[in-house]
Amino acid sequence: MLPLICSLSFFYMFKQEDVIKLKLSDIDLEKQLIRNFRRTEENSDLVEWLSLNDVTVKYLKTYLTYRQTLHYPNDSLLVMDNAPLDNTKINKLFNCFERRDNKVLFGNKKLHQSLLTRSMMLYILISTNGKGLYQILLEQDMNTALDHAFNEYLSIIRTENKNELYDRYNIEEILAKKKRAVNFGSYSELNDVNQIDIGDYDMNNNRNLENNKVTIQRLVRDSKISRNLRKQYDNQCQLCGYRLRKSNGEYYSEAHHIQPYNKVHRGDDSSHNLIVLCPNCHTQFDDLYYAIHPVTQKIHCIFGEDDQYHLEMLAMKEEHILNSKYLEYTWKLFEEKQKTLESNVVL
Repeated sequence: MLPLICSLSFFYMFKQEDVIKLKLSDIDLEKQLIRNFRRTEENSDLVEWLSLNDVTVKYLKTYLTYRQTLHYPNDSLLVMDNAPLDNTKINKLFNCFERRDNKVLFGNKKLHQSLLTRSMMLYILISTNGKGLYQILLEQDMNTALDHAFNEYLSIIRTENKNELYDRYNIEEILAKKKRAVNFGSYSELNDVNQIDIGDYDMNNNRNLENNKVTIQRLVRDSKISRNLRKQYDNQCQLCGYRLRKSNGEYYSEAHHIQPYNKVHRGDDSSHNLIVLCPNCHTQFDDLYYAIHPVTQKIHCIFGEDDQYHLEMLAMKEEHILNSKYLEYTWKLFEEKQKTLESNVVL
C-alpha cells in the first residue's frame, strides 16, 4: 500500500486528505484515469480526471488484487486493519522510512507525504523553467505546499542568476522613464495573462500599478475572481442574456476585461473591470464592436443603430459596480477606432 500512496502523493501531488477520500469508483483502470479530488463546484475550472502513469497503474493493480482478498464491503479505495485509511495510519506507514538504513537514503530527512508532494511541484518548476506552474494550476488552486515549492524555485533561480542581471536587462527596461505608448488600433484580450506570462513571471516587476512586488497569488486570485463573477451571474451573458449549454449539461460563459489584463494595456483583474459574456458577445467586445460609455454606461455599437443592442444597458447585479477608469480607457480606444473607420469611408 505504501508504494501506491507515495506514487499518488508524488506524481499527482495529492495531499493525505485527498488520498483518504479516494473511492474505487474514482479509478478507471481501463482508461488509466484517476479523479481529481481538488475539482469541486467552486473550482469547476480545474480538470476532472488525471492520466495514470505506468508506475501508478502497476501499484494500483497489485494493491487491488490484495484488496479483493479482504472482502471489504465499503467503497473506500485504501483499507487498512479492516477500516478506511486515515491520517494516523498513513503516518504509521511512513514510519518505516525512519529506520536507520532508510534515513541514509534520504539524507537523514524525515520523509512524509507532503515532502513528496512539494518535491514533485519543485521538480516540475525546475524542469520547465517555471512554465509548468500553468499546468499545476490546471489541477489545483494555490495552496501552502505549492507556495513553498514556488518560493524555493525562485530562491534557486535568483541564486543562479544573481550575476547575470545586467546581461539580461538593460537599465531602461528596469527604470523606464518614458510612458509606454499604446497602439490604439490594437485592443484584444487574446494576449491576457496566460501560460507564457506565467513562464516569464518576474517577482520584482511592477504590474497593474502596484507599489510592491507582484506575487504569484495575484495570478491565482485572478482566476477565482472571474470564476466567482460568472457564478454570480449564473453564466448568463450580461448583454444578450444567453446561457450557453455544453454537452455535459453545464453552462458556460466568459469573463471579459474591459481594460485588457495584459502587458500592453495593463488592466486589473478585478470585478470592477470584468463583465460576464457569452463567447459571441465576448468576441465582439474584444474587437471593439461594442464599448461601454463611461458616463451613461450604455452599450455603443461601432455601427450605431444598425445593432439591436446599441444604447442598451448591461444587466448588472446591484453589488457589481464597474470602475469608470477602465471604461474611460477602453472608450478612448473605441472612439479612435470609430475615427479610423470614418476616415476609411471618406477615402
